[in-house]
Amino acid sequence: MDKLDATVTLMRQAQQPEAGEARGKRERTKARNRTVILTAAREVFATLGFEAATVRDVIRGTDLAVGTFYQYFRDKEEVFAAVAEQATTDVRARLRLVRRNRDQPFGARMVAAYRAFFEFVVEERMLFEVLDRNLASIPGDLYRASVAMATRELRDDLMPDLASIELTGEELNCAAAAIVGIATGVAKMLIEQDEPDVEAAAELCAKLTMGGLAEAVGLDREIPPGSTGR
Repeated sequence: MDKLDATVTLMRQAQQPEAGEARGKRERTKARNRTVILTAAREVFATLGFEAATVRDVIRGTDLAVGTFYQYFRDKEEVFAAVAEQATTDVRARLRLVRRNRDQPFGARMVAAYRAFFEFVVEERMLFEVLDRNLASIPGDLYRASVAMATRELRDDLMPDLASIELTGEELNCAAAAIVGIATGVAKMLIEQDEPDVEAAAELCAKLTMGGLAEAVGLDREIPPGSTGR
């Protein structure tokens, strides 16, 4: 009986690495398929727009079968929401990287953040237009959630720089919301231009932001040295 138990144990131990490898391969395949679908969907929505695009258009941009698509997404709306979430997550990460680089003065980082956002919008012009037109209509309130997240992250990134001027929580919230509004509004203007001047737009927006902050804090509080980036 002992020999039999030992043999069974050895067989199970031999099977464990194989089972682990199989699971790992399945997970890699799932991740790869999802990435392929999202990449194709991003291109389809940017090219055709949300209304005209179909699930079959997305599938034609992949090497996958129709049934595979439905293992990951229920319909066009769900894959569009996933594309939107991926795009907004990517741009927020890019902006946070710039804003948190405290080797640069606050004002210089404001210019860099506006520049990074405008470059993203210009590079992804068609996708941005589609997201702007349709994101609010997608079930799940993804638009409101993405704007709220962007505003909250911006507020958190501003706090260490503005701590010395004692802005209230409400003032910080208003400042972050205003910056998001400025960036979004100017981005919409830039994509209407044949040759958008991203650098000029970023510098102007940063000056408006820094001037607004200087005005908002009043005479009894000062913007931290170097904040204006001058």
